[in-house]
Amino acid sequence: MASPGTNCLLSQAGYFSSTINPAGLPAFARASDPNYSLEYRVRSYLSENCVQCHQPGGAGAPTWDARPWLSLAQTHLINGILDNNGGDPLNKLVVPGDNEPFSSPGRVAATASAGCHRSPRINSTSARSAS
Repeated sequence: MASPGTNCLLSQAGYFSSTINPAGLPAFARASDPNYSLEYRVRSYLSENCVQCHQPGGAGAPTWDARPWLSLAQTHLINGILDNNGGDPLNKLVVPGDNEPFSSPGRVAATASAGCHRSPRINSTSARSAS
């Protein structure tokens, strides 16, 4: 049996003015869940894994914003400017119609060899390797 979430525990302890119903709260989608759009699944992933740094005042590059309540245009992901484009201004975060997403092994190796920055793994202080 799953343990109650933090919001439920805080609600039960009286920290909120009304009772929290976990079933009524919005949830992020799993990356593999076909019941959600690709955009929602990607935005869910970015919200869970990147928003800690990629938001105003965060430690990540200020070129894009992972906050989930922003419109896609406000995130600056599509054709977004890279913090370090490896000397090629055509290198972008997400390019519509590009079949090689920014996290694919080919692009990771290319950006690493060009000196582009990679974000650290979650719960880590060291950047991911290109391999």
